[in-house]
Amino acid sequence: MGIPFDPDDPFPLLDEDEAPYADAKEHAARVDAHLGIDTARAEAEVLASPPPVTDEPAQLWRGLPVQSLLTPYTELRAMLARLAPSPGDVVVDLGAAYGRMGHVVGRHHAGVRFVGYECVAPRVREGRRALERAGYAGVEL
Repeated sequence: MGIPFDPDDPFPLLDEDEAPYADAKEHAARVDAHLGIDTARAEAEVLASPPPVTDEPAQLWRGLPVQSLLTPYTELRAMLARLAPSPGDVVVDLGAAYGRMGHVVGRHHAGVRFVGYECVAPRVREGRRALERAGYAGVEL
């Protein structure tokens, strides 16, 4: 059946067992499109750039399907509901990718500051572009 997409409530708060994970990933792809996040272009840029040089073994998270890399919005909404941040709190996301959590914080947690950290430049650029377009206060990537 899937998770219906509602542009007036793009990040629904669902019970954990309400929808299969595959449905949550499909829903997240529709939300990304609604928000104008062009993951395909950014991921193509990631693949076109040379991998970082390191002496240490590293998981580069390159070339995988984007939905396998990203936490669905419904899961982020549920995590934040359990966390229940208050105005003045700061939510930090390490490995923020496209800043999905920033969208959920910006829409559902007024007065909470979001700071996302991501080391892959094309993801940062695309995430910043979408977050700036959304115009949330206190959200940065």
